[in-house]
Amino acid sequence: SPELKLGWINIGAKNRLAKGMRFRVVDGQHGSTKVKGWCEVTNVEKEMAEVTFSGQVDPFDPPVVGDVVFNPLFDPKGERSAVLIGRFSGALSEESLRALLKSMNISVTKSIEKTTDFLIVGGEMYTDPENGQPLETPVQPSDLPIFKEAQAEGVQIVALKELRQYFAAN
Repeated sequence: SPELKLGWINIGAKNRLAKGMRFRVVDGQHGSTKVKGWCEVTNVEKEMAEVTFSGQVDPFDPPVVGDVVFNPLFDPKGERSAVLIGRFSGALSEESLRALLKSMNISVTKSIEKTTDFLIVGGEMYTDPENGQPLETPVQPSDLPIFKEAQAEGVQIVALKELRQYFAAN
């Protein structure tokens, strides 16, 4: 419904979809990467979900049947794993982020392994990750050896700032 900015997507509770999850809406034409806007899940049923649309890029090109929804962490089937580095705060504190990932069947591990799918990077750290002691100058997560290891292994790196776009604050 273009007037109400409501729609339905063909994934639901059986696909581990949760209320509040957000997706980018991308043009469904083969090979297109054109972003049309955003949608947020407002009601989840077994096989489909109701969404509200926002941030429409072009008022003359609204989301339509056949467009694709995208969230980098959403996978309706597979079991995945992630490593968290950096500082997490606000609506996505480390505890709430771990719970969110668990609800999506993403396990959190302490180190990069061959099965690691994501490295989720928080903000700069004000304490030493090794011993918890305060630091004189903050450490950027990208300076840590685990970040460089993830890059070398081809692990998908997702910044907390980007991740916040895909999940509504609970």
